[in-house]
Amino acid sequence: MSDTNSWVNGEPCDSISLHDRGLLYGHTVFETIKVRGGQACLLDLHLERLALACAALSIPLDLATVESEVIRFCTNLDQKVVRLTISIGSGGRGYLTPLQPKPVRILTQHPLPEHALRLQETLKKGARIGVSPMALSSQPALAGIKHGNRLEQILIRQSWQPSWEEALVFDQDKRLIEGTQSNVFLRKNNSIITPALNDAGVAGVMRQFILNNPTTSKLMITQGQVTPADIAFADELVLCNSVMGAWPVAEIIGNDLVGDKTFDRNEFKLTLLLTQLINQHGAI
Repeated sequence: MSDTNSWVNGEPCDSISLHDRGLLYGHTVFETIKVRGGQACLLDLHLERLALACAALSIPLDLATVESEVIRFCTNLDQKVVRLTISIGSGGRGYLTPLQPKPVRILTQHPLPEHALRLQETLKKGARIGVSPMALSSQPALAGIKHGNRLEQILIRQSWQPSWEEALVFDQDKRLIEGTQSNVFLRKNNSIITPALNDAGVAGVMRQFILNNPTTSKLMITQGQVTPADIAFADELVLCNSVMGAWPVAEIIGNDLVGDKTFDRNEFKLTLLLTQLINQHGAI
C-alpha cells in the first residue's frame, strides 16, 4: 500500500470535487472498520450493511471493487481504524439525484481512539456514562443506516459532560435507542434485550455479530422497546461497537429521564461472555 493515508476510487488521493453531493447534501454512507494485522475485522458484515444502505439511498455500488480496495488498503495496517465512505458523487444543484450518478469511493486511515487502546483497563472498570438531553427524531426510511448526515450525533456529542465516556440516547417517545457511538444490550437476570431500531438509530456491525452468533442465539436475545424503567431495574448494561467490542457500564450519571445508577462489577457476566466470543472470532 502507498504511504498516502487516503484513497479516492482506488488511488492515493486526499481531495474530492467541491461539487460532490456527499459534501453538499450528505448523500453518503460510511463504515468504520477496525484493522488488526492487515485484516479488516468483520468485513463481511460491514459490506453487507454498506450494500443495504446504498440500496436504500439509491447509490450504485460495485461491491466487489469496494471489497478489493478495502483489502488492499488495509494490507500494511495494524491497530488502526479505516473509514470507508461511498458518496453519490458530483451533480448539479438541487435535491434531485442525477439520473446517472458516478459514486466516489473514499478510504482513510486513523489511529485507534484512546479508550480502545486502554481496552483491558476499560473492560475491568467499566464506563461512566451520561444521558443525552437531546432526543433522536423518528425516520423509518433512514433507521439502521449509517448515512453521512450525523448532525444529531454531533449535537448529542457536544452535550456531553467532561466526565462522560458515552451517553445513552432516547427517541422523542422516551424509548432507548443507542449510545452516541454504540449499541446497547441490557441484562436482567437471564433476560437480554437490545433496543429495536425500526424508527431511529444505527444497526451496528458488532450488534449484528452478537445477534448472529450461534452461542448468543441460545441466550434468546430480544429486540424491542426499552424504557427508562428497564434501565433502572437492569443488572447489567453493555455498550458495543466494531472498534471497542463489548464495554460494560459501571455508572450512569442520570437526569430527569434516567436516575443515577451504579452497576456491580461482579455482575459483568454478559460482558465477559461477549468479550470471549469477540476475541474467539477475531472480531476486533
